[in-house]
Amino acid sequence: MKNSIKFLSIIALATIFSLSSCSQSQEEIAPQAAQNSNNANITLNTAEFGVVQNFINAINANDRNAVAPLLAANAGYAYSLTGALNTGERFRSWLESDLFAPRAVIQMETVTQNGNVVRIQGRWGRNGNATNRADYYFTVENGLITAWRLV
Repeated sequence: MKNSIKFLSIIALATIFSLSSCSQSQEEIAPQAAQNSNNANITLNTAEFGVVQNFINAINANDRNAVAPLLAANAGYAYSLTGALNTGERFRSWLESDLFAPRAVIQMETVTQNGNVVRIQGRWGRNGNATNRADYYFTVENGLITAWRLV
């Protein structure tokens, strides 16, 4: 009986240690109140999240001029967490056809950050109607978005 209690105590301590170490490497913010019709009031005070938030606000405003300075010259997108990014003209063409022309909107519901990767979970849609689930990973380097992975 004493050995069982000791064993369970060790398991409990290991679990607590494991959970606390995970929370140190990753920050998660759940929205508390609506900021506007497109984004929850999410506040994560990191430079990387600031860049991503500005990017999403520019997409929601359909503001091409505000998007361009937030992207690195070699920025790209992919529909997977691994693999080559679509960059250059292919990326710019995709932004136009899939985001600007149909007036895409992105609603942030949860933001998680691990290092320089910001994960946005929420909804996206076109013409102001965000009904589709979204799970985006943005990589930010030197204050610019270098990768946008949509999974």
